[in-house]
Amino acid sequence: FAGDFDFGVFDGVSGAAKSEFGELYSFQLSSTTYSMMRSQREKRGFVEPELALEYAYGALTAAQAIGSTTATTVSIDTKSEPGFTLLKGANVGDSGVTVVRQGGEDGRPYVAYKTVPQMHYFNCPFQLGGGSPDTTDLATKIRCPLIAGDVVILASDGLYDNVYESQIIDLIEATVGQTPEVMAQALVGYARQVQEDPNAYVPFGVEAAAAGKPWSGGKLDDTCVLVLQFQ
Repeated sequence: FAGDFDFGVFDGVSGAAKSEFGELYSFQLSSTTYSMMRSQREKRGFVEPELALEYAYGALTAAQAIGSTTATTVSIDTKSEPGFTLLKGANVGDSGVTVVRQGGEDGRPYVAYKTVPQMHYFNCPFQLGGGSPDTTDLATKIRCPLIAGDVVILASDGLYDNVYESQIIDLIEATVGQTPEVMAQALVGYARQVQEDPNAYVPFGVEAAAAGKPWSGGKLDDTCVLVLQFQ
């Protein structure tokens, strides 16, 4: 979801059980989380993404919803610390957030902040729902002060499993000055290109080798990218 100040990426886990009827668990958790974030903003004037996710997860657990998903949700906070704009949120699993900042030591963009994927073992991310033992208590709490020019990327593992950090920086640098939509399209387009290359050596392949698993080429996967540019 993408609101004015609140954003999220929820990536359903392919190996999890799925309901024969109704919506996907990832969509249910995403929409319920976003609804709670909007309610918080209307009532309080600010949002606590981790509490919104906790509430939504509890509601779906009580309803015995079937399925599981990773979860990344953030909010732009201009009120809790006067004089600062904060990126606040929560992350469960191997989707995540990257903040690319302009003006590194070499004059190029650099990664100022990024979440670390949460994994039980190779290709098994933390996930909410189903029979997973994971809960929102395990979520990584996101807090990053933003400055003018920052580019915030929320993405599923379809991006991070196929595109190295240095390549993400290159793509952002190549599209600086264009709209966030163009930046997102560049990231997704390159990820999809790599996914279909049987000879590519991708981050997922590096992880596979470290785990002693055979792998070659890109990793085909659904790929969702949201890009925000802070002015």
